[in-house]
Amino acid sequence: MSGEDDQTSRETCNLPILAYHKVTDMPYPCDSAWITQEVFSQQMAALHAYGYTTVSFIDIVNFKKKCIALPSRPIILTFDDGYECVYRLIRPILNKFGFKATCFLCPDYIGIEDRYDNSWDVGDSGWPTSMMLWKEAAIMEAEGHFCEAHSLSHPHLNTANPWKAYREIAGAKKEIEKRLNKAVTCFAYPFGDGVDSSFLRFLVSHSGYKAAVSYNSGMADPATSDIMALPRIKITQEHSVDLNSDHPEVFFMHIIDPSFPLPCISIDHIEMYDSQSKDRRKFFVPGERMTIEVFAVNSGCAINVWASLQIIGNTAKGDLLIFNSHPRKDVFKKSFTSGLPQGFTYTFRIPDDAAEEEYRLNFSIHDEKYVLRYFHGTEACALLRIRHSQRVIS
Repeated sequence: MSGEDDQTSRETCNLPILAYHKVTDMPYPCDSAWITQEVFSQQMAALHAYGYTTVSFIDIVNFKKKCIALPSRPIILTFDDGYECVYRLIRPILNKFGFKATCFLCPDYIGIEDRYDNSWDVGDSGWPTSMMLWKEAAIMEAEGHFCEAHSLSHPHLNTANPWKAYREIAGAKKEIEKRLNKAVTCFAYPFGDGVDSSFLRFLVSHSGYKAAVSYNSGMADPATSDIMALPRIKITQEHSVDLNSDHPEVFFMHIIDPSFPLPCISIDHIEMYDSQSKDRRKFFVPGERMTIEVFAVNSGCAINVWASLQIIGNTAKGDLLIFNSHPRKDVFKKSFTSGLPQGFTYTFRIPDDAAEEEYRLNFSIHDEKYVLRYFHGTEACALLRIRHSQRVIS
């Protein structure tokens, strides 16, 4: 790597190490170890749009030795335990965006032909989950992902006798290296147990690991963090790419970058009128051209945004979309500063087949890359009312 913009300096910089477990293609159970495929994909799209590059733990080791530079926005995506969904659901998403996973495997539960489940995990026994096979781990390695060690059988190392602890730590490294013909660099403490134990840390170092991760929550620094106890950030379903101004602490981009600018957007008022006469009315008829102006206020950080509007009716056949600015050229793009209300104007022709009913207005404000959503809402007092009779002037 070369060029100042492509390198981290030797000074302090952020290295978010994200900790995931399981992704599901169905609504997730009430368990923070799960995240839906949809939310995970949205998170990866955001990382890609904002220029993050996945790195490996050997990269961090070599960086500390001053052998290599790191990209300007490095990130490590870790997946604990070795679940089959990492191969089946996560891997295609990561490959799509050019990201690499670091999978912490427990070799005792990685099968050759017959697949294990997670019955060993008492806390998650209500949702049986399949584990990966060695051939699947080999495919991931061949594609550039990284398989590292998470002990042999995921015990609580703090309560294990010294011999068992050594076997769990050293044995996992040897088994993965033998099965996948690769060097194992990093160890993840099961349950996070042992990272504060000088004896267990000695066993990890003595077994040949060059890095280790804890479950202590926080942002790592590739230059200054203890490489044998790197903190991680647990990512769950609640870490959305949709900003909730009441709870910015769970906004995904704030999690990985605490300095990320956060707006605070609300609707001030909405106006609807005939596009030709400019008459403001309560009712409109199919075939008319009408204009809707949404006035919103930003009381947070100034940002560049896209703003879109959907008009949706609730018919007997389900939701009926009669206007959607998103795929059209009139999606609004502008700088949204803090202060007075700013207007977003949408002009369209009401479809001839629009049903006679009330339609709700869904207004959304996205970041300029259209991967984050800063505001989404509707104003009940500004419902669009469509009648099939002649115009009714208010």
